[in-house]
Amino acid sequence: MENETKKQLNIKDLARLAGVSTSTVSNALSGRRHVKPATKQKILELAQQYHYQPSVMARGLCRQKTKIIGVITADLYNPYYTEVIKGIDAQAKQLGYTIVIGSTNYDDYQEMEEFRKLNALCVDGFIIIGSQNTHFRFSEINSRKVPLVFVDREVKNHPSVLIDNKAAMMKAVDYLCSLRHKKIAYVGYQGTNIINLEKRLEGYKAGLKKNGLAFNSKICLLSNALLSNEFNVAYGMLDTYLKNNGCASFSALIGEADIIAFGCMRALQDNHVKVPGQVSVVGFDNIHSSKFSNPRLTTVNQPKKKMGKIGAKMLFSAIEGHRKINTNSVYLKTVIVERESAGLA
Repeated sequence: MENETKKQLNIKDLARLAGVSTSTVSNALSGRRHVKPATKQKILELAQQYHYQPSVMARGLCRQKTKIIGVITADLYNPYYTEVIKGIDAQAKQLGYTIVIGSTNYDDYQEMEEFRKLNALCVDGFIIIGSQNTHFRFSEINSRKVPLVFVDREVKNHPSVLIDNKAAMMKAVDYLCSLRHKKIAYVGYQGTNIINLEKRLEGYKAGLKKNGLAFNSKICLLSNALLSNEFNVAYGMLDTYLKNNGCASFSALIGEADIIAFGCMRALQDNHVKVPGQVSVVGFDNIHSSKFSNPRLTTVNQPKKKMGKIGAKMLFSAIEGHRKINTNSVYLKTVIVERESAGLA
């Protein structure tokens, strides 16, 4: 099938690859007639894989609802985004919709490409998950004017579902201060162009100030390499720091995401630092695996599935014409989930 990528696929090619008739492909893409869910999913995945573009005549299919929505996520393998997608998928299934997913790996150009590819499948609308802090350009290529909803990303004049990342991180600092910690380290991203992560760093600094603590850049470890491999990069950063400086300069540490916190806990343990006996660790996101780390991770909970469900409800309401889509942002509450990794200073 290597040669298939060298030419523009037509509907016959797509039918042959899927092992179905051209009418089945047409019905799967248009939503005009029922197609078995497994068959429809296979056709959609092949269409996305081979960058299938409907012909000018076939684009007339887009005038009808297809019961397909496009979901574009910054990182398909990040467990945080996976939980959000589960919420979207659950809501979609209730209403008989199929979701097709594109992943951007935090790349602006790839984000536009995924939008174009999914738009060519005549999707009824988009949910876009992720937080690049760049000029929003989807409106420039959304020629069909399908509804757009953003999750974990605030975009002016478009509906968004998210949390207040700055306030949530301040809660984490407040929590550690309530445990009498005065020296709180931070490990997070730098130069990522992702606004939510920038807000978390702002929240860390604001939380220190609120509690009368000075910001110390020496125990604020930042790297743009974290996006590519959060656990290993966080481990390496803190391991190097501990070998050079020890842990006397801090009694608590906040990881900007749970996977970063996992890497930090491993580095502390490998350097014979007890968690939470000598250093308390707090994460952010409350991904599923945070319940099973050793010790179990205390973390800031984001209502991930709920964010996905609410975003999906907003989109489906607009698609079905039940109400005009609200362009205001919806902020959901966060809470500290206390487990075993944080204790009294």
